[in-house]
This record gives sequence, structure tokens and C-alpha cells, in this order.
Amino acid sequence: MDKQNKNHRRSVDKLANRLSSKNYYDVVLKNPTYEVNGLEGELDVLAIRGRIAHYYEIKTNDTTSAYYKAIEQINRVQMAFPMWNVRGIYVPMNGRIARIE
Repeated sequence: MDKQNKNHRRSVDKLANRLSSKNYYDVVLKNPTYEVNGLEGELDVLAIRGRIAHYYEIKTNDTTSAYYKAIEQINRVQMAFPMWNVRGIYVPMNGRIARIE
């Protein structure tokens, strides 16, 4: 596993643990996969409270292309699960968080 993947995995673990410890969400999942409505993918972190799903997409760099890739991934999740109130949240390694809806 290369350094970038290790950093990504570590960041996913850290965020999921942080979200779980807040007791705000009913469920926090790391790396769940989906295949529905002809769409498939893997989520970095999925946190669910009631009928609201927050999807956290973590990128190991804070570049424009990483940001647009996160938007693409979040849009795919929204198309796969139109019945959810999906909120996409982009988390680059520098910790600056951007909400994408």
C-alpha cells in the first residue's frame, strides 16, 4: 500500500471514529459499497441520522481536480439513492471541509 492510500485509510478511520464519538448519528459506516439503479461505487464514510445521510468524500490532496472528482462521486450517490436526503461533504487532507449539495 502506497503512502497516499495509507494516508487516505488513516483519514477515513479518524473521521469515522470522530463522527461515531459525537453520538449525533444513528449509524456511521466506513467504506460501504453500493450497486443500485445501474450505479456503483464506494463511499468513504456514510453517516445516517433518521432519513438524512451525510456522505463524506475524503481526498488526499486539495486540488481543483480532486474537488470536482468528489462532486462527481457525490452526484452519483445522489442519483443512486434519490429517496435519501443526501448531503455530500468533501474533506481534503488539509482539513478544510466543504459541503456539497
